[in-house]
Amino acid sequence: MTKRCLFVLMAVVALCLAASRAFASGQPPSEPVTLSIIDNYTSDDPKGKVKEEVFAAFMQKYPDIKIEDQVFKDLDIPTKVEVAYVAGKEPDVVFVNYFLTTFDWLKNGIVLPVNDYIKRWGLEGKLVEGGLITFTEADGRIASFPFEGYNWPIWYNMKIGKAAGIDRIPTTMDELLADIPKIRQAGFEPYVTAGNDGESHQEFDMFVMAFLTPDEVKKVFHDGDWSVPGAVKGVKLFVQMRDAGLFSKDTPGLTNQTKPEAYFKGNVFMQHGGSWAYSTTPDGMLADITLGGFPLPAGSTYAHPFWQVSFTGKGVWVTRNGAKKEDAVRKFVTFLYTPENIKKFVVQSSMISPLKGIDLAGETLNPLFVQSMKLDNLSVMTMPDPVIPSNVNLISLTKQFYLPGASGMSAEKMLDALTKLWAQAKQ
Repeated sequence: MTKRCLFVLMAVVALCLAASRAFASGQPPSEPVTLSIIDNYTSDDPKGKVKEEVFAAFMQKYPDIKIEDQVFKDLDIPTKVEVAYVAGKEPDVVFVNYFLTTFDWLKNGIVLPVNDYIKRWGLEGKLVEGGLITFTEADGRIASFPFEGYNWPIWYNMKIGKAAGIDRIPTTMDELLADIPKIRQAGFEPYVTAGNDGESHQEFDMFVMAFLTPDEVKKVFHDGDWSVPGAVKGVKLFVQMRDAGLFSKDTPGLTNQTKPEAYFKGNVFMQHGGSWAYSTTPDGMLADITLGGFPLPAGSTYAHPFWQVSFTGKGVWVTRNGAKKEDAVRKFVTFLYTPENIKKFVVQSSMISPLKGIDLAGETLNPLFVQSMKLDNLSVMTMPDPVIPSNVNLISLTKQFYLPGASGMSAEKMLDALTKLWAQAKQ
């Protein structure tokens, strides 16, 4: 037998042995698979660093599965996925917020319900009920695996408060109104938000939501009836507080990315900041921050200052293309949702866990995250995004609301513009 023949024979025997071992273990030989994933976790985001670590560990455990990860701004992801879907090239898995047009993804066939996956992949009974409820549609189908839970309080820099002669956080809008001139006279700004981005509508919505019952929320934010008295009252309060000097001079030009940077400079008393930002807070600032709710306006439908607690911050969605690679997606999802990996996200980025019973004993947690877990006497406000029609681009309008005084829009003009926005969407 020639050396060439001997080499070929040895190679064939090796392949047969490998195949026999695979089938003996009940697993057929694996074909290489590329798993296409889209998310918005950049490398400078605490969650981005954990994501990269988890993805690398996954590919090490499953060398036959390669993750192809693309990162986009959160507001851009729905459009990216929908355009790719039309061409049949949508990613297999998407990490994205439950907002904008993603509310229609299950209905439109862009993603598949995960009810059966939860049962078959061993996650039944392990996911937090609040997370499941968030993504459960009226027909009982669950649109996404809940992933990133969050709380979203108001941050009060009490170092600035003390410099302005304020020794408590404002719990009513009247207190806040009285605090504004004190803060400005001390050389600081009262409140900063991303007036040129998605937060523009979230901040505005809080003023309106403060006066609405659940039925009125649907009437205003779904039907577009901005004549509802509570909505009129909320818009007028927004304009009153804006023109009293509530918002920083930088607010109209800030984005979701630059707003935290503005707050962390240490010259603004308040911001509406989610738990995703706790881990990015400068160490020297941590002791100055007291977390609380949004000050309660007189006549509000809420009993206490309010904040948001939800899982709409991120879901893990499986597309029709992902369903074609079910075994690889199953391995990825079950690996991602192990207690060890979820704990990494919780500890390093202050994410509210989607898994029940995560043991954090002995872990060093961010002080703001710990503080937020102890907040009480706050009402939970559910933001109106789920009822806003997907073709109503509220952000495009609310970005115009933050210019103050004579250069800004009056309450009457805002209400007229809001009414027209919904009317155009119905055409």
